[in-house]
Amino acid sequence: MSNLWVGATTPTTAWVRGKVSSSASVRLVVSESSNLSSPAYFGPVAPTSELVASVEATGLDPDTQYHFAFEHNSVVDTDWQGSFRTHPLLGEPGSHTVAMATCAGSVAGGFTASAVSNHPVFDVIRTHPLSPLLMIHGGDLHYRNITTNTPASFRAAYDDLLTFNGQGASARQGLLYRHMPIASTWDDQDFGGNDSHAGSPARPAAQQVYRERVPHFPLAHADAIYQAWGIGRTLYLMSDTRSFRSDYTDTDGPSKTMLGSDQKAWMESVLTAPGFDAQHLVWIMSSQWMGTSNDTWSYYATERDELVQMLGDTGWLPRMCQLSGDVHSLAIDSGTGNSWGNFPVYMFSSLDSTPSGTTNQYDSGPTKGGRGQYGTLQVHDNGRDLAVTGTGWIMQQPWRSHTSTLSRSTLARHDPPPASHVIAL
Repeated sequence: MSNLWVGATTPTTAWVRGKVSSSASVRLVVSESSNLSSPAYFGPVAPTSELVASVEATGLDPDTQYHFAFEHNSVVDTDWQGSFRTHPLLGEPGSHTVAMATCAGSVAGGFTASAVSNHPVFDVIRTHPLSPLLMIHGGDLHYRNITTNTPASFRAAYDDLLTFNGQGASARQGLLYRHMPIASTWDDQDFGGNDSHAGSPARPAAQQVYRERVPHFPLAHADAIYQAWGIGRTLYLMSDTRSFRSDYTDTDGPSKTMLGSDQKAWMESVLTAPGFDAQHLVWIMSSQWMGTSNDTWSYYATERDELVQMLGDTGWLPRMCQLSGDVHSLAIDSGTGNSWGNFPVYMFSSLDSTPSGTTNQYDSGPTKGGRGQYGTLQVHDNGRDLAVTGTGWIMQQPWRSHTSTLSRSTLARHDPPPASHVIAL
């Protein structure tokens, strides 16, 4: 057994994928007990030609801790045992925490071992006292910079980051994604090479292998990986900023895009009818909203303005925040420094990549470049008010925090929320 990870958790379901050693059938064993006693079984399924087994657990109880393992060829492999917690009920008050970060695999002038990471930060996130429901990975899961249409290269990247240099079940990234469900999008380094766009030759292979290997929420398009899900009364929307992206050298205007027309139409449909009583939006993307380099939204300014208009028209601007990464720093803006929508922006990076230099464009203070960095987003929902706290972390130490509070009257009116505050911890 190898490469076992879990994702796409909901109040009643979870999706486990992993590689097995033969074509023998696989069942998923799920129990509320860590010793897997009195389990439920799901399957059997036949592994793919790449020996990947993919099993969904259904009919689970909301807001409940579960443990799991694969049973392969009639043997339960407890060496690769994992765990997850189902979500609180959709549309109901549901306080929760998610973790988020980007970028693991670069060093000055090159890359970490095999361009993947085994940094201790993955253990810190896995054992975090806030017990995040999800690990949201915002891109650059690895730094292989694959620039050819070669599925085997993408498969090898996933294999290596989950088992790291032969460490198998004890590899830190694999342990994290086996015990904390992953929700991931890609950025350039793990899509098609540095600053890559829709024209990357690697695009077909990246799309194919993501669908083969990564547990994910439903994908609305055959050629992109944008997706959305809900937790309690919060809507999470994860953008794909690479699959339809124009070359940054193109002249800015209505035809220059980072998301593409299909993704924007899908986004508007989700924002208009999320399918549950969503009161708050978390928008996740890999590219910097407030950056100034050629790989940021500043080079796609016309579309950025279009998206702000959409978010305003659908009533989300006063009830949202954004999680992003790409640049290898922590940064927080309360919204007053964000000239494009005035919503809070949390930039949580890097897990393990060459630190970026300091900038002062965020209203909470200078950015913090470094490794072993990530963020948490805590949603406190008591059924009346909804408070959202984003915190940047450097290993076990909080760096800076920001809280926005949405009152019941604000949520009902969809008016701008009360003033936010920023705390240096």
